[in-house]
Amino acid sequence: MAYAAVVSLKHSIQRLLNSCDQIPILPPYPEIIQLAYNEVESLDLLLSRVGARNSEWLKAVKAEIREAAFRLEDVIESAHVSLSQSQTLSADEMGCLAMEVKKQIDLFTKSMEKIKEQLRCRLWEPQDYEEAIEKVIPSRTDHFVATKSNKIFGLDSDLIRLRGLLTSGSSRRQIVSIWGMAGIGKTTLAKKVYGDPDVFSRFGCRAAFKGKLYLIVFDDVWRRDDREELTRILPDNANGSRILLTTRIEGAAVLPRSYACHKMRFLTEKDSWDLLCEKVFGEKHSCPPHLEEVGKKIANKCEGLPLAIIAIAKHLSEAEKMPEYWSKVAEKEISNIIGADAEMSKALYLSYNKLSQRLKVCFVYMGVFPHGHEIPTSKLINLWCAEGFVPRKTLKLLQDQATEDLEDLVSNSVVLVAKGTRCTYNSLLWLSIELVKLIQLRYLSFTYNGEIPASISKLQNLHYLIVHQYLSIRSSRAHHSNLPMEIWDMQELRHLQVMGSDLPDPTTQDACLPNLLSLLGISARSCTKEVLIRIPNLNKLGTRIELPLDVAEPLFCSDHLVHLADHHYLKSFKCSIVNPSPRLQVLGRSRPIPILPWNLRKLTLSGLGFPWEHMRYIANLPFLEVLKLRCYAFQGPEWKSIDGAFWNLTFLLVEDTDLEYWRVDHTRFPCLQRLFIHHCYKLKEIPGGIKGIRTLEMVEIVDGSPSLVASAKQILEEQQSFRNYRLQVCVKYSSEDDQKTKS
Repeated sequence: MAYAAVVSLKHSIQRLLNSCDQIPILPPYPEIIQLAYNEVESLDLLLSRVGARNSEWLKAVKAEIREAAFRLEDVIESAHVSLSQSQTLSADEMGCLAMEVKKQIDLFTKSMEKIKEQLRCRLWEPQDYEEAIEKVIPSRTDHFVATKSNKIFGLDSDLIRLRGLLTSGSSRRQIVSIWGMAGIGKTTLAKKVYGDPDVFSRFGCRAAFKGKLYLIVFDDVWRRDDREELTRILPDNANGSRILLTTRIEGAAVLPRSYACHKMRFLTEKDSWDLLCEKVFGEKHSCPPHLEEVGKKIANKCEGLPLAIIAIAKHLSEAEKMPEYWSKVAEKEISNIIGADAEMSKALYLSYNKLSQRLKVCFVYMGVFPHGHEIPTSKLINLWCAEGFVPRKTLKLLQDQATEDLEDLVSNSVVLVAKGTRCTYNSLLWLSIELVKLIQLRYLSFTYNGEIPASISKLQNLHYLIVHQYLSIRSSRAHHSNLPMEIWDMQELRHLQVMGSDLPDPTTQDACLPNLLSLLGISARSCTKEVLIRIPNLNKLGTRIELPLDVAEPLFCSDHLVHLADHHYLKSFKCSIVNPSPRLQVLGRSRPIPILPWNLRKLTLSGLGFPWEHMRYIANLPFLEVLKLRCYAFQGPEWKSIDGAFWNLTFLLVEDTDLEYWRVDHTRFPCLQRLFIHHCYKLKEIPGGIKGIRTLEMVEIVDGSPSLVASAKQILEEQQSFRNYRLQVCVKYSSEDDQKTKS
């Protein structure tokens, strides 16, 4: 698409401009390249204003922009590669290269000036808008009332609820919205409600007439502004009139006081199968037994989306009804059939076409992953940031903006994101000479156990560097690897994750990683003053301490972490000892927890063996929201929460500890919402003070003693006595012989 091509070109030019200080390039070519950047940036802004409009004329213009941008980007990137290896070029060769760049930039600029003028002239001409509207409106409204009423599957309870919202309640005029993704059955449900006998008999008027009791249905509303306009122009006759609208946009369905919202759900497995059967075999015929098993498999793979089931049913009704063919459909053909269905494509294309240009780029980028590939949301957000799709306002807003973009895609029903989605990602990429030639690379993730070579620094445009280790048995003496000193030359790095390696102290005064926001998996020995002051914008730090297996003396890690207090931007900190021994007091009792940054929001500790009385240093952190204590992070039989109040703590995890008694009053955790106690086999009970915390929403116990479980139930009863019905108590057991979950 044109917008993606322009964004990509803009970043390629920017990288070439940034490298002008490091590579020899003769005047006036930096100025020419800057002019090209300015031209592309103005084109970027103009395309953003075009928005979702997509007339035939605009399609042709966008195609021309896309091809021109790709041609120039090829020239720019080739020049960048050649100039980065300029020691092999003669002066004449460099001159010829610069002339070719200037020639291509001039051609691009002239052609884009003509296109921009055309866009300015026609951008808001009414015929383009009307052309776009005419493609949507007639197909959605003309047949609304006249469509034959068919059986609906899995929507009986929805029909009952909506009938109640329309025929009872306040006498003030209300808007009732039906919200859900494309193809889930919003229009079908609205038609059914509109033609319901009780609804029909109540509303004497079903068009907008002043003074009458009316019901009006607006199908497929896209914007909150449209909904507000309806409220403004339609009269409120104070007689119980209703406006029913359907929308796939959450923002258009959200409810002020005079609104009611009904969110659509996906069909159950039974309803999906019943719908598929009727559409394939007809209402009076059942599925043959030899097709039932594979047929149910097909229905389940449609994931409860009615329009997808209908598309598959249409195909199956016309194809041979043999188990072999249906098995082929179930295993390989479902996505192809749904994708080829005209109605399905039309419904989904509307969701895509209504996106802003930036969100379209984010969505289309998902095509780099194989079909059906589970993408961790954090990785997807990192990739968007690395590609430059997220507008760079300030460094600290990159992740937040990308997260908002993903939420927009979900709310616009373009993508579905399963909560907690994970995927195993192992790259077979080998650190070879060929790899470091990819100087435009911005995201690199691979698995490697060797020393990272200094040549990695040639990847000057890299934003994300993630190095995993192969699982291996460690020797009795822990092996430590160092990152190369040249890592300090990688100025564009935003995220560095290298398990167990040391980040070397910089050797030059100007060494700095100004864009680095997260540093994970690094050895705690790297948290020196010299290192931390050279990463001024760091807001997420994860450190590891790897102990030799034959260690016999207590370890004092506080000395490695004394400089954290000066890092005011740090929001998240994690410190873990790899393979700690509960028998070894890792930290001496005379050494307190190091002073932590006062602005810290999230803290995770594992294996450190602090005494519980040192918890007071954490309890006084004023903004701490999340605290995770894993694997003997603290040791000892008793924790008295007497100093500090954890004023903003909402999440607490205590896992794998020898704690027996925990004493606290309700004033110590005033904002606690979620409490998780995992594998604390000796803990007798949850302290009584937790009962009085009215913000509590979840208590989860894994492998707890009977008395601990009983105390959780008491908390539930106490909370319900003052009408906190949000609280859930969940009890789980790891043993295969005793799999239980109670709530």
